[in-house]
Amino acid sequence: VTKLQSFIFNSGENVNLKCKSLTLNVYSDLLLLFCLGFFIESVNPLNEDTAKIISVAAGVTVGAFAGYIVSDDNTNNLTIKSVLTGVGVGGLSGLIIYSILHSYTPEGRFANALIIANKIENNFLLVQDRMNTDELISYVSTEWDTDWYLVSAANSLLGLKKESKRGLFLLDKVMNEVGGFHPLYESAKRLKAILYRAIPVIENRIAIIKQHPNYNLQVKLRRDEIVRKDKLEHVSHENSMDRLHDSSEKQKDRDLEEHQADRKERFIERLDHNGRPVSYNVNVNY
Repeated sequence: VTKLQSFIFNSGENVNLKCKSLTLNVYSDLLLLFCLGFFIESVNPLNEDTAKIISVAAGVTVGAFAGYIVSDDNTNNLTIKSVLTGVGVGGLSGLIIYSILHSYTPEGRFANALIIANKIENNFLLVQDRMNTDELISYVSTEWDTDWYLVSAANSLLGLKKESKRGLFLLDKVMNEVGGFHPLYESAKRLKAILYRAIPVIENRIAIIKQHPNYNLQVKLRRDEIVRKDKLEHVSHENSMDRLHDSSEKQKDRDLEEHQADRKERFIERLDHNGRPVSYNVNVNY
């Protein structure tokens, strides 16, 4: 038994040391790969090929680690379980890392700016240039079915304005990275013109909404609603904590009653028929 316990303990200790060592190695390798990627970007733009190479290398590293962890610790032989685990975890890790690195490439930045431009071109408030004030307010009241529809519409347009500026920043980065002879340069230039034209229109729509006589009243309604919800959440949290405390106290009482009943039962079992303690020593505190 002693030898078996020693073997189990030593085996577990070796496995833990192996896992810790491998974890440190994997983390250091991933950190090195990320540092390499951002170093390359600081010297030259991070292109698609570099992002793919780093992602594959990181995926292989993580996959090998995952497969090794689930393998037989005594023989280290490859099994179907270890192979499938390595391929699955490694592939998923590689995709996640690629999606992160891709966003730092010119193609990734352009794709994100294109998403913003599509939002603008699909926004009814912005594509209808000849919409007058009454038509705008009527559309807003229908689109945002709340008591503070003016506030909701203004906040939505403010968010779109912020996104447009971010899109311009991304496109500037693309144009600086690829240079004037790259096909992506002209596409970025055209997309940049769309965002530039959209910002004054967004600002005009926001000004019209905020000048409406009911805008300030709806701001107050919206603020009151936020305060009301905060109070309800606070009360709900306090009630939950009270119920949790009561449940804990009741459980403590039940545990104490069971303990006292168990002590009483064991004491009765140790008494003879006359109610006197048996010959062996039993100390009972009354």
